[in-house]
Amino acid sequence: MMCSLPNSSVFRPSAAFLAQAHAPPPAANVYVGRTRVVARESGQVERNLPVHALEAGAPPLLDNRDVVVARHDVPGLPGGFVLSDVLSPAECARITAAADAMGWTEDAPVSLGRNVRRNTNCVWCVDEDALNRQIFERCASKLPAEVVGGGALRGLNARWRLYRYDAATGDVFRPHTDGAWPGSGLVDGELVHDVYKDGTRSWLTFLLFLTTDFEGGETTFFLEDGTQPAVRTPLGGALCFFHGEHALSPLHEGSLVTSGVKYVARTDVLRVSYEDKHIVSVVNYESSEVSLLPRVEARAPAPSVHVGDRDGDHDQGESSSLQGVVGKNGRDGGDGVLSSSSSHEVSAQYVVRPVSREYKFVTERAIPRLGLLLVGLAGNNGTTVVGSVLANKHNVTWRTKNGVQKPNYYGSLTQASTCHVGRMDGEEVYCPFRSLLPMVNPNDLEISGWDISDANMADAMERARVLDYDLQRQLRPMLENNTAMPGIYNPDFIAANQEERANHVIQGTKKQQVEKIREDIRNFKQSRNLDKVIVLWTANTERFSEVSDELHGTKEALLASIERDEAEIAPSTLYAVASILEDTPYINGSPQNTFVPGLIDLAVSRSVLVAGDDFKSGQTKMKSVLVDFLVGAGIKPVSIVSYNHLGNNDGKNLSAPQTFRSKEISKSSVVDDMVASNEILYQKGESPDHCIVIKYIPYVGDSKRAMDEYTSEIFMGGTNTIVMHNTCEDSLLASPLILDLVLIAELCTRIQIQEVGKDPCERPLHPVCTLLSYLSKAPLVPRGVPVVNALAKQRAMLENFFRACIGLSPEHNMMLEFK
Repeated sequence: MMCSLPNSSVFRPSAAFLAQAHAPPPAANVYVGRTRVVARESGQVERNLPVHALEAGAPPLLDNRDVVVARHDVPGLPGGFVLSDVLSPAECARITAAADAMGWTEDAPVSLGRNVRRNTNCVWCVDEDALNRQIFERCASKLPAEVVGGGALRGLNARWRLYRYDAATGDVFRPHTDGAWPGSGLVDGELVHDVYKDGTRSWLTFLLFLTTDFEGGETTFFLEDGTQPAVRTPLGGALCFFHGEHALSPLHEGSLVTSGVKYVARTDVLRVSYEDKHIVSVVNYESSEVSLLPRVEARAPAPSVHVGDRDGDHDQGESSSLQGVVGKNGRDGGDGVLSSSSSHEVSAQYVVRPVSREYKFVTERAIPRLGLLLVGLAGNNGTTVVGSVLANKHNVTWRTKNGVQKPNYYGSLTQASTCHVGRMDGEEVYCPFRSLLPMVNPNDLEISGWDISDANMADAMERARVLDYDLQRQLRPMLENNTAMPGIYNPDFIAANQEERANHVIQGTKKQQVEKIREDIRNFKQSRNLDKVIVLWTANTERFSEVSDELHGTKEALLASIERDEAEIAPSTLYAVASILEDTPYINGSPQNTFVPGLIDLAVSRSVLVAGDDFKSGQTKMKSVLVDFLVGAGIKPVSIVSYNHLGNNDGKNLSAPQTFRSKEISKSSVVDDMVASNEILYQKGESPDHCIVIKYIPYVGDSKRAMDEYTSEIFMGGTNTIVMHNTCEDSLLASPLILDLVLIAELCTRIQIQEVGKDPCERPLHPVCTLLSYLSKAPLVPRGVPVVNALAKQRAMLENFFRACIGLSPEHNMMLEFK
C-alpha cells in the first residue's frame, strides 16, 4: 500500500504551496561560516561527533507568512498522519543549505550501526525562537488529542537530527523503532540535553521532508497484522507517528533511495509526561514490636499450644501456651503476651504490640537519560547484556533450529513480570511491574565499560558462545568497532589463569587508577549527554580481601590506603571508590567482599547508593525458594549438598581455591535466616550440613549444570530426599538481573521517604539499598539490619514498597471480603 503526494487523494497541499513548488534555492550558501559546534558526542565509531548551531545573526530560515497546515491521516497506520504545508520550498532550501554548511558525518550519536542506518547525519540544536517555536505554532492545533491528554504540549525538541540519503551510495535506514527523547536546548550557548528537568519527554516523531528530487525513499511501516503501508511525504510536509513507550510505536524503515538525494529532518513533539513532577503518597505501615519479659512462675499447667521457645530448651512432654490476646492497636494498650511454658515454669514470654506508623513517599516522575558502565564489559555477561539490548531495541529476529526467535526480556522482574493490583468483576487484575512507577526503558540505556581484554565487542561476544550464531551475525556490525576501556588488573586477586586475557590494563598506582576511572565516568556522562550513570561489577570473582581496621576500617583509612598504594585493596573496591567519589551508584555482582567498612562509610557519608553482592540467578535462587518452603512447612532440612560444573571464564577463574572461597561464602549463607526463623526445628546454633562444590569443565561453556540434594527429617523420624538437576544458561539468566539491578537502583535514587511525626522532612532512601536483595545471593544491608534471603519475602518487600509509593496498601492475600 503506497500513500503519496501530490497524486494521492489522501494528501492535498494547498494551491498557495504548490505555487511555490519550484521556488529557486539561494544562489549561494549564505550559511557557510555562520555555524558553530556547541558540543561533541560519541557515535558507534567516532568519539567526537559535532552538534551544530547557527551563529547569532545568521540569515533567517523562515518567512513571515500566513501558514495553513492541513492534517491527513495515513490509511492503515494507527496514529500516523502527515501535516502538509509546514514549510515552504524556499524554507526547505534554506534549512538544507544550513545543514550543508554544518557538514555531514557517516557516524551518528545513536546506538545504530551502519548496517541499520546507512546515511549521513547532521545534529543541529536549533534556535527556539527563530525556528522551533514558529514551526510548532503552525502545527499545534493539528496534533493528536491523545498526546494532549497524556500531558501538556511543550513544543518541538530543539535537537534536530538531519539525514541525507544518497542513491549513489545505496542509502537506507533499515527497520527500527524511534526512541523517546528529553527536550534539548541551548543555555548560555551550551547544549543541555534535558533543558526542562520536569519530566518533559517526546512521544511523537516529527519528520520533515526537505527535498523531493529523488526516487524511492518512502517511509515504510511493518505492522503486526502483516500490512506494510508506505508513505511518500510531500515537500515541506511532516510525517508524524508515535514512538518510545507508546503502544502504537511502529516498526518502520526509510526505504532505499533509488535515484537522487533525499534530505529529512527528524525532531520530536514534546509533552510534560505527567501533571506534576512527583508522585506523592501517604500510607499506614502496620507492623509489630516484640519484647521479652523476665521468666515468671506459672500457676498451673498451660494448654499445649507452642508459639516459640526462645532459649531452645523445650523438651518432649513440656506444654506451651498462648496467653493473652493481641490488641487491635498498640496505642490502646492491647498488647499480646505469647509464652512458651512447661508445667513448672514459663521459660519465656513475649509481648507483641501492633504498631501503626504513617509514611509519606515522594517519587520524582522525570525519567533520566541513563548510562550503564559495566566492569567486565567484554565478558560473557557484558556482551550478553549489550547484545540483548541491541536486539530488543532494533527488533532483531534470528533463526534457530526451532524457527524464528524474537527478542525479549524474559527473566527480568521489571520487564517480564506482573503485580497483583486488585479485583474487578470477581477476576484478579495484574499489571506489568514496570508500570507501577516511571522507570527507564532498558532499550534507552547507553552502555559502555571497562575490561582487561582488548577484544572488540563482536569478537568478545563470539568468544562467550552465549547468543545464537544467527543473532551474533546480525549484531556484529553494531559491535565490531566498539572496545571496552582499559580495566584495572591485579593478578593477586583473581586466578593466575586470567593473565592471558590481561592485555588492556590501566597502569600506575592505585591512586592513579582511581583517578582514571573517575575520569572515564565523567567523560562517558558528558559525551553521551547523560543525566545519571550507574557502575556495575560483572567481572571475575576476586578472592576475599584481608580486612583490617588500619586499611579498611573507615573512609579516611581506606582513602589513605589507596594513597599509600597498599596491596590489600581490591580492584573492585577501587572501582567502587571512584564511583562514589563521582556520586555514581555502584553495584557489586560478584561475591567478594568489595564493600569493606570504610567503603560503606564513604557511600553513606556522600549518600551514594551501593548494592550487592553476587547475582542470584540459578541454583541459589532455587535454594532460597525450596528451603523456605520446607522450613515453613515444618520440615527440617538436615543436609544440603550442591554441586556445579561450568565451562565459561567464570568457571575457569573459580577453579582457583582463593576465588572459589568467595563464591562458597556467598552461596552458603543463603539459608541462614530461614533456619533461624524456626526454633522448633533447630536448636540454638544448629544448622543443616551444607556443602558446595564447583568444578571447571570447559566443554559445557556457559551452560552450567547444578545438582542439588536436600535431605530432611519428616514426621515420626522419617526421611525425605529431594534431588534436583538444573541446567542454567548462566549469562542468559544473569543478564536480565543486571538490567533489573540498574533500573531499580536508578528508580531508588528518585524516591524519598518520611515517617510522619518523626522525620522533619522527606529523606532519601538509605544508601545501602536493601530493596535489591531479591536479585542478590548475599544481600548487602546496613549495619544492624537483619538479612532476608527467602525469595518470596524479598519479592514481597520490593513489590509492596513500590505499591506504597503509589498509595496502595501491602499485598497481604487475606481476601477477607470472601470469608
